[in-house]
Amino acid sequence: MKQFDKKGFLALNYRTNLKKVKEEVEETLTEFLVGLIETGWQLQFDFEIDPSNLVQIHSVTLYSRILNSIQASHLLAVYGLGAESSNQCRAGLECLIQLAALNNNSALMDRIVSQHISDTLTYLNSYKNYHAKNPKISPAQTKALDDKIAELQSRKNVLKSLSIGSLGPLEGIAKEANMQSWYDLLYRRLSKTTHPSLISLQEHLKIAEDLTLDHLKNHPNFEHFTSNTYCGIKILSRAIEEVYKAVNETPPSSVVDYNKDLEALRFDELIFSDISSLMKTNS
Repeated sequence: MKQFDKKGFLALNYRTNLKKVKEEVEETLTEFLVGLIETGWQLQFDFEIDPSNLVQIHSVTLYSRILNSIQASHLLAVYGLGAESSNQCRAGLECLIQLAALNNNSALMDRIVSQHISDTLTYLNSYKNYHAKNPKISPAQTKALDDKIAELQSRKNVLKSLSIGSLGPLEGIAKEANMQSWYDLLYRRLSKTTHPSLISLQEHLKIAEDLTLDHLKNHPNFEHFTSNTYCGIKILSRAIEEVYKAVNETPPSSVVDYNKDLEALRFDELIFSDISSLMKTNS
């Protein structure tokens, strides 16, 4: 039995596997992403942040989460976890869309706070309903829960009186960020692996020559390594430009120019690959 068969992905070593990946895919693309991650990491310590500016604090926090997601995406891709790598790219893209939208309209922060209150209320009410018949919940705990719900409901009512609604669907935020094409062509594509779509689940099937199921596959898959690396570069590079704007600094011209070059590609390589696989599936 091979080491992988005994321990799965935990048997793999990052550096050893990275060397193997570089031999099989475009090495320059991988090295560029790693260098971009290092640049993005250092930026976290270079910015001057106004501690009283909630919009700025939220923006740089979004940036930090994007950086975290793209690092995770790269690590997962190196281990051959293609679907999971795509999920992390998608998480980073969600944060990027909100960051760019905030740069276009700082008033969006009020809706972000409103959404947070609504989500917390939903969770607390669900918790209260679930434990309503639990005798282990003390009267003091129940009162504390009721008090918190009442407090949040009061804050929500104030926001409602000011005509401040919730955040709404991500697609609407993408429009506010002028990133509709990112949502349509990149976010939708990355979402296929987040949800149990049939085209994504097919990666786990090994079909025999007679078109019957041979066995299930759950081994390293580097099929999407290049496209996920490209997605990581595109998302993080745009995030670096946006976080400069968020702290009222001018982004380096090299970053702005590179993002224009990436935008000009219009995801053609990724879309063509996607459509090709769909045509094969439906043929």
